[in-house]
Amino acid sequence: QLNSYQAQLSPEKQEQYERLLADERFKGRQAMIRELRAYLKDYSD
Repeated sequence: QLNSYQAQLSPEKQEQYERLLADERFKGRQAMIRELRAYLKDYSD
């Protein structure tokens, strides 16, 4: 699921995604976490 999420990201979002996985702080981090939660929620059923 994470690979398909990562594949649809823009280059800028790809960089933010890598920083998120590295537990770095950046502007828009919480928004990306919310977006990722919503994306993964589709697979929880």
